[in-house]
Amino acid sequence: MTITFKHNKSNNNISLSEVLENPQIEKIVPWIVPVLVLVLWELASRTGLLSTRILPAPSGVIATAIKLASTGELFQNIGISAGRAISGFIIGVLQVSLNLQGTQLSILDLTKVFGKKTVLNSLNLEVEAGEFVAIVGRSGCGKSTLLRLVSGLDRATSGGILLDGEPLHRLSRSVTVMFQDSRLLPWKRVVQNVGLGLEGNWREKALWALNKVGLEDRADEWPYVLSGGQRQRVSLARALVSQPRLLLLDEPLGALDALTRLEMQSLIENLWQERRFTAFLVTHDVEEAVALADRVIVIDKGQISVDLPVRLSRPRVRSNEVFINIRETVLERVMSNESSQQTNQLLQLSS
Repeated sequence: MTITFKHNKSNNNISLSEVLENPQIEKIVPWIVPVLVLVLWELASRTGLLSTRILPAPSGVIATAIKLASTGELFQNIGISAGRAISGFIIGVLQVSLNLQGTQLSILDLTKVFGKKTVLNSLNLEVEAGEFVAIVGRSGCGKSTLLRLVSGLDRATSGGILLDGEPLHRLSRSVTVMFQDSRLLPWKRVVQNVGLGLEGNWREKALWALNKVGLEDRADEWPYVLSGGQRQRVSLARALVSQPRLLLLDEPLGALDALTRLEMQSLIENLWQERRFTAFLVTHDVEEAVALADRVIVIDKGQISVDLPVRLSRPRVRSNEVFINIRETVLERVMSNESSQQTNQLLQLSS
């Protein structure tokens, strides 16, 4: 292929390769495609072929960047983004090097309103990766509502939730919930219940989880032949099978008898120590909270009224004097909140 250039004195045939090898042309060529794309992008935006809601026009982007730069917001936002990227990288390195499985949970000014009733009111809470936190409080204080918001099953009225610094907007694969009732499907066998939603070699994964809770030998049985405690073990296996980084426990042992409850508490503690996921337990049982958690948090009137660390070696000795003092301190606070609530209700009825 040749390109013909006409001159005053004579006609010369110059090849395309010779034109492209010209130093001045070589400097221009790399810019042709980007400039052409920007021009077409701008024209598409101006003519309405491309909605600016989907992709703003280049001129708009440049104008916004200049405006943010003049106010200093551009560099501030770049600094925040860089900081998040660096912190995320550091967290990832630490998780790989230290074999940490937990996720860091940040709850920021969280508010939830149902009609005219404010259940959670600007609640703030930080939970470190791999930490075990227990939430206690009287009925209706917002414990289960908080857990549903953290799980992504419900949305807050205002405020936010961060998992490892990233906003939680929907259900997350790294978060699983264990409820008070086992919620097993009666028409599926135990191993099939544990493997629900898994792909690939799901049976092997389900058997691994059942082995962790001591029920691998019951894998092919029907749920109805299991005891209440065994069904909750299956429920725990189902929560563990996806290897969550955050395990939410919504009063999972509330319907069990005392001895089975103690066995399940020990099982949950052992699995938490082995897997190092972050655990978030909602319970009415103050002793259970002190026995399992690194911190016990009391919620009252939609806010945190007590955040008490439990610095005791594991497994916890319930007859230990410090254990008893912590349990009584938390219980007294919960009961005083409930007593004041009942007094207020009586005053309202008598007025």
